[in-house]
Amino acid sequence: MTITADGKNIDTLPFQNLFIQGERLSEKVIFRVPRYYNDNDLLPCTFIIKGVNEKNEVAEQVLSVSDDVSFLELEWNVASMFMSVAGKLNLEIQALISSGGQLAYVLKYILPPVYVRESLNGENTPLPDVKEQVIGEINSVVSDGLNLIENKIQSFDTTEIDNRLDNLESSVNSLESQIKIKALTLSEYNTETHSDDVLYVII
Repeated sequence: MTITADGKNIDTLPFQNLFIQGERLSEKVIFRVPRYYNDNDLLPCTFIIKGVNEKNEVAEQVLSVSDDVSFLELEWNVASMFMSVAGKLNLEIQALISSGGQLAYVLKYILPPVYVRESLNGENTPLPDVKEQVIGEINSVVSDGLNLIENKIQSFDTTEIDNRLDNLESSVNSLESQIKIKALTLSEYNTETHSDDVLYVII
């Protein structure tokens, strides 16, 4: 994420709610600032970002610097010390230059505060009784199986089979009404004049 400064003003809105309590080097923010301010070349400066949290604790980190002709890019790999406390985090960037062991130049950038979201906390839910859990799982599987069978039955169309059975029954009844059954001995059968509509049973 790259934020371009307007003079000494740096907009923090793009990362105002980005941080979460307990993070460590999870985010990298690059501040792009003008190389020159009031005719002073800032390239020789050491840039430090300072944060003050809700408990009034101070965290400081040196920013790495890369440059081009007219801008400097200040890279902030957000250290865990800034994420230790949830709530408002006031930020400030300082450009420092020393001469003979003494600070000769200090420039401070204006940053609106950002916010560190509280990390989630909670208690473990009670574990269910093993017996009850197994019975519940079995009941669930059985219920799903019965529902699947019922859906298969409902989706099966038996109309055609029913019609064919009805037609077959009608044909059998018609055939039975047409056929005559006659029991007789072999000698009687041999002397009998046979009819096509009679079923002869030899006894």
